[in-house]
Amino acid sequence: MTQRQRGRLLVVVVVVVFVAFQGTNWRANTTADDRAAETAERLRLALPTIDLVALRTGLDDRLSEMFPVRSVIEEGNGVRVNVEVSSVWQSRCVVGHIGPDKVATTNIFRKGCGG
Repeated sequence: MTQRQRGRLLVVVVVVVFVAFQGTNWRANTTADDRAAETAERLRLALPTIDLVALRTGLDDRLSEMFPVRSVIEEGNGVRVNVEVSSVWQSRCVVGHIGPDKVATTNIFRKGCGG
């Protein structure tokens, strides 16, 4: 194999690796977005069924059994619940908030829930 052929082979290998990485990254992004949307909807429906006092004090484990909960934080008169979902190396943070009025809202952030 000549040096020119090795150079061409190297270029082909680099292009294949780059395309494979981009495809994997696109698929991971899409899957993480889908999982986050599904989790946000499920969290929005589940939060009103949980007792706020039990949620604040950590006595109600139902939420942790249903979702990969990262943290539960008392926020004003309500509670904020951070749930992290991921696919390959793409993470999403689904933040649910519920107040004393039992109305739950959710937001999705395109990063993990960690610091």
